[in-house]
Amino acid sequence: MIKENGSRQTYFAAGRRITGQELIRMGFFGKLFGGKNAKQEEAADTAAQEPEQQTAPDPAEYEPHTHFIARVTCEKKFFPDERAMFRFRGLAAPGTIGFPDGEVYVMVGLTADMEIRLDRPLPMAAGAPFEIIEGGSVRAEGTVTDIRE
Repeated sequence: MIKENGSRQTYFAAGRRITGQELIRMGFFGKLFGGKNAKQEEAADTAAQEPEQQTAPDPAEYEPHTHFIARVTCEKKFFPDERAMFRFRGLAAPGTIGFPDGEVYVMVGLTADMEIRLDRPLPMAAGAPFEIIEGGSVRAEGTVTDIRE
């Protein structure tokens, strides 16, 4: 309900006065005056301007592989020939980590190229995301850049 008090309008809902700030926060001005509020218009403009993000390949195109090169961001220190569990879209397999550049180790927070050999094949494609898990926690995240086998 709207009551006019001279040049001011007061809005009431459920018996209590509602301020203009509350109406803006709740998005009621658009409803009251027949248009969108500024936040809705801004969100629509932003959505229209954002370019499409690159997505991983279609899972139907994945084929099983055991040896690949990946770009990995580490949350744990990794050494060559270290054993780990690799998870692709919910499927996990053990494997070995190697470094194609001859690095001695990779520190926490760095991004590095890793050469990974899995003990059993998992479906993947170039551009597919994966995780390195340890004890149920994610220790690194990466993307397949090149498939060798």
